[in-house]
Amino acid sequence: MHPLTADQRQSSKVVRKGIFDPDHHQMHTATALSKADIKFEPVRRESIMDIRFKEGGFRRNGVLMIPQLNVGMSSETIFRNLIAIEQCYHGYSNVITSYAILMDNLISSKEDMELLCKEKVIGNWLSDEDGCKFFSNLYMDIPHSKFYYADLCKQVNDCYKLKWYIWLVSLKSEKFSNPWKVSAFVIAVIVLSLSIWSQTNNIRTFLRK
Repeated sequence: MHPLTADQRQSSKVVRKGIFDPDHHQMHTATALSKADIKFEPVRRESIMDIRFKEGGFRRNGVLMIPQLNVGMSSETIFRNLIAIEQCYHGYSNVITSYAILMDNLISSKEDMELLCKEKVIGNWLSDEDGCKFFSNLYMDIPHSKFYYADLCKQVNDCYKLKWYIWLVSLKSEKFSNPWKVSAFVIAVIVLSLSIWSQTNNIRTFLRK
């Protein structure tokens, strides 16, 4: 979905209360969240700023649902004009500026951009370098008094801190990355189980004497 006037009309309906606290502006990068088993899902909504997070369960972490955005040559001009309206006219919120900050948090390297493009969250029609800098360039030197994704950031960061999912992803990548590693892991589990079973039987036999 391209950031046209429909998004501007709908922006006030998307986000909740604005909070001014730099600590609440921060979210980990896309690659870091991925290592904590947080997935990214492209969704179709009326506004590209309607970003939501769905918490997971025991077997997987949450899903960050982001409306797809195609970034091209004209995108920067469109965003800058919308941000300028927010800054110049009293009564407009800082929703679009907040959106740029949030996306800039997610994308700080080529790997972050490649990941979001792979998940079809972003369609990057620029170079990798320009794509990484796209969102940070939008709000550079622009004051912002409120951030409208503070609750979302807190929700995602809380799930990121759960070490169980980081261990689970590490286990999958290290032990289950190919069939040979899976086979070796299964054999190791079987050998360990047989060893425990044998030791248990030995102890039972000894106690019966």
